[in-house]
Amino acid sequence: TDYLFIKDRIFAEINLNEDEFTLYDKIYRLIERDIPLPDLVIYLQAEPEFLYKRIKKRDRSFEQEIEYEYIEKLCEAYNTFFFHYNRSPLLIIDIKGFDFISNSRDVDLIYNEIKDLKEPRRIIFREW
Repeated sequence: TDYLFIKDRIFAEINLNEDEFTLYDKIYRLIERDIPLPDLVIYLQAEPEFLYKRIKKRDRSFEQEIEYEYIEKLCEAYNTFFFHYNRSPLLIIDIKGFDFISNSRDVDLIYNEIKDLKEPRRIIFREW
């Protein structure tokens, strides 16, 4: 799956008001312990500027109202979350140097990293 339940809390903390978050947190704590942990988490990491440009270039109508500050806040929250994440193996990929759509070698490289992953945490990045 491409969903990590415990990271859902990031969006809740950023988007809900205090009362909504209190309710969310109560429900979250009730069901969190029953959610199985993944065999591997892959975090596709990028700087806010890179993500914001991609969003604008993609030109989806429902994304056009997203402000840069929101992207910045999400990136900071995700980076903090994954810096401390230790519940399952973690592969962090800085996507700025990769082109998974046009370059099949990039896909192969990541596939091999996943297949051969031995340590509990690995970071992959490539300069342009």
